Amino acid sequence: MAFEPKRISELDLLTSIASGDLFPIVDISDTAAGTTKKTTINDIVTAISTIGISASAITSGTIADARLSSNVTVQGNTFNGASQLVQLNASTQLPAVSGGNLTNLNASNIASGTIANARLSASVTLQGNTFNIPSALVQLDGSLQLPAVSGSQLTSLNASNISSGTLSDARLSNNVMFKTKIVTTISTSGNTNLTNALTDSWFVTTHTTGTVTFTLADAPANTAGSYFRVLTNSNQQVNIVTGPSTTIYYFMGSVPGGSSFTPAAQRGRVIDLYCVSNNTFIMTGDLM
Repeated sequence: MAFEPKRISELDLLTSIASGDLFPIVDISDTAAGTTKKTTINDIVTAISTIGISASAITSGTIADARLSSNVTVQGNTFNGASQLVQLNASTQLPAVSGGNLTNLNASNIASGTIANARLSASVTLQGNTFNIPSALVQLDGSLQLPAVSGSQLTSLNASNISSGTLSDARLSNNVMFKTKIVTTISTSGNTNLTNALTDSWFVTTHTTGTVTFTLADAPANTAGSYFRVLTNSNQQVNIVTGPSTTIYYFMGSVPGGSSFTPAAQRGRVIDLYCVSNNTFIMTGDLM
């Protein structure tokens, strides 16, 4: 069929392109400038891929991901969700997402908030910053001294470290003689009524013959807290007698009312009599 030239506006619109379809093209490299030749769609695509095309010429459609280089991120434009990219906020801060997988964090960069106790190691003391009250830690004062708190639970205290203050008499043993104690020296045999003596009285026997007798007669004065000490400074006999309602208890038994107790005569004996209730005494010391 003879080809009849038509204006472009007179041509029918092509609805599909097959690889074998022919297209007219002007070959400007031909010696006969402006010569019109034919080509196929495959040749046109091959030619375009060879000579390149400016991206600015692409004004519509969508480029397939396969046509993009590996430098292009193809993760879409929805962020901060599972398996999505993270987008900083307007203050260049990370959004509220979990940082549980982060490593090599620098504690020096923690500038706000509070670290939970569970995140601290067992080496960190979790007793707060209130001190010197019940169940709290003790804080030394500015002079490295303990505060005014009770030390009643302390053990293994060294008396050599007591360098100031005054030790209460109650903290001293009965072997210590106080300046205020009433010490009576008994140099002759006979009877001494302890009931008439002031409490915390000491008696030192120095008699050389006979027996010195100490009597604990029944009396209201013999109340809890009364205390007497007998020290033998001779080898002569000492005898302790009780009133009818006065009883003395010691580790071997008791001295009932109206009876007596006589330790073996020996210099250097210490016998203590301590009243625990009305007319009832505990006896300790060198009794045998």
